[in-house]
Order: sequence, then C-alpha cells, then structure tokens
Amino acid sequence: FSTRTSTLTLELESIAEKRIALDERIARSEARLRTSFLANDKIISSLNSTADFLTSQLAALEALASGTNSKD
Repeated sequence: FSTRTSTLTLELESIAEKRIALDERIARSEARLRTSFLANDKIISSLNSTADFLTSQLAALEALASGTNSKD
C-alpha cells in the first residue's frame, strides 16, 4: 500500500511538473503568435494604404487619359 501511494505521489508530482512546463510553452507560443500577428497586421495595414493610394492614382490617370482622348 505504501509503495502504491509513493508511486501515485511521484506520478502526481510528475504530472504537476509537466503541466507547469506545458503552461510555460503555451505562454511562450502565445507571446510569439501575438508578436507575429501584430507584425502581420502592420504589414497588411501598410499594403492597404498602398492599395488605396494606387487606386486613387490609377483613377486620376484614367480620368486624365479619358479627358485627353475626348479632346482629340
């Protein structure tokens, strides 16, 4: 009985240590993913700004070109 109790106690301690290690790995992964997400969010924001700028420039160019063609 004592051996069984000791074995179970050791197993519980091992499980507790594994849970702590798992929690630490999860926290590191979460921090890494948050950092990556924020970096990607900044890139997407920048690309959206570029897309907006190019859209307006192309619209202005199209208006200019169609205005030039109508004068011919």
